[in-house]
Amino acid sequence: MDHILITGEELTIKKLVDFALFNKKIKIEEKVYEKIKTSREKLEKKIKKGEKLYGITTEVGALLNLARETNSSAELNLVKSHAIALGDFTSKEVAKATLLVLINQLSSGFSSISLETFNRLIEIANKNIYPLIHKSGSLGASGDLIPLSDLALIITGEGLIEFEGKIVKSKEILGEYELKLGDAISLINSTAYSTASLALSIYNFKSILDLSCFITSLIMEALKSNSSPFKIETLSVKKHTEQIIVGNYILKILEGSKLIDSDKTNVQDPYSIRCVPQIFSAVKSNIDYCEYIVMREMNSFSGNPVIYKDEIYYGGNFHAQLLANAADLLKISASNMAFLSERKINRLLNPNLNKNLPPFLATKGIGLMICQYLTAYYVNKIRVLATPSSIVSLSTSADQEDFVSMSGNAVNDLEKCIDALRIICSIETLCAYEAVKFRGPELLGKGTKLYYNLIDEKIKELNNINEKIENIYKNFNYFIEELRKEFGSLFTE
Repeated sequence: MDHILITGEELTIKKLVDFALFNKKIKIEEKVYEKIKTSREKLEKKIKKGEKLYGITTEVGALLNLARETNSSAELNLVKSHAIALGDFTSKEVAKATLLVLINQLSSGFSSISLETFNRLIEIANKNIYPLIHKSGSLGASGDLIPLSDLALIITGEGLIEFEGKIVKSKEILGEYELKLGDAISLINSTAYSTASLALSIYNFKSILDLSCFITSLIMEALKSNSSPFKIETLSVKKHTEQIIVGNYILKILEGSKLIDSDKTNVQDPYSIRCVPQIFSAVKSNIDYCEYIVMREMNSFSGNPVIYKDEIYYGGNFHAQLLANAADLLKISASNMAFLSERKINRLLNPNLNKNLPPFLATKGIGLMICQYLTAYYVNKIRVLATPSSIVSLSTSADQEDFVSMSGNAVNDLEKCIDALRIICSIETLCAYEAVKFRGPELLGKGTKLYYNLIDEKIKELNNINEKIENIYKNFNYFIEELRKEFGSLFTE
């Protein structure tokens, strides 16, 4: 299939990635247009009757009882009053993903969006335009108001976009456009930004966890570790099947290894090796849970008001508490993995623990000693970022919006945690690679030998440690793609 079919009900993280990272086009299912048209007709009837409609014929927030003008200028003013963010923009991938999540949520047919404006979103999506959306400002209630106002401004022609490598006003590519009554509230009152950012972080976290199994396997071989903690006989007595999945995956990677179980004096390994099935399975379970939350959110209508059958209802579907909690949970998981990686690096470098490997894996000078310092920096960074955002709600809009989720900070900090964890895993990879050189790469297992060769291909000609780490970091996705071809993933599609 050469396009992603949008139904409002079937968007997945894989489809989101195909659109945001690989520029796949989208197509809207015909029934979506019918649903939007039907809801729009019901809305317009109520407008003609002079009914009081929140955010459409009234102002918003604590000013909900204040009437406002019902024209396109008032719609634009509502957007502009929210589009006040400063600072960095999101990545291109998060920006595009936000656009698609918003389109899919609006495809449910419960919003006040007009067909003309909905089609404008589709036009932007299929033109390889990158919206410039600020990272700052979302409280995750009422939705992601401030970031999504940047997107709404793009629709009018007044926002910023990147097109063919240049940053321009959107009107230069799309022309100017007047929002219809009811468009503004439907565009900005959504969880699309938090949902999209969290979804892409889940996608990246899966890759990190898969690759961490290969890194751990290399380290186990360098330390001549025991395979017993990974065997089904050990793991099956506990009713958590995820740890069996992790154990089986690592044993598959280590198949044929001449180093595993080679130290007959080693009764059992330290927790940082022995308890990997339990620690990694906890992370896997958290990722699986958060994916479940994201899948439901991206296929839901997260706005207010709700046009349902012949009535308009008001509620709190824009509240992103589940998303904020999920992002915070994954930040904690990233913190756990970061510290575990540092402990494994310490096992390789510390001459008192590394089973007769050279101190700090040095052939001259201090070897990789400072790799642990850099790792410690990033572990500390992740631990600070892992402080939950969802526990520090603040009241806004004269106490009308008196409990917000803070999903914006939660997902932004998670994105930073994931990137820092990728750097830590790159450092850990280098240490594992250098360690097994001393043991003999020819003694590696099937999966670890493949990973070793992939690393070797990319860094063997490099001399400086920072160049090696940077090269591993840049090839992170390449490594996991090649390894998954042979060994699959801890996760099923």
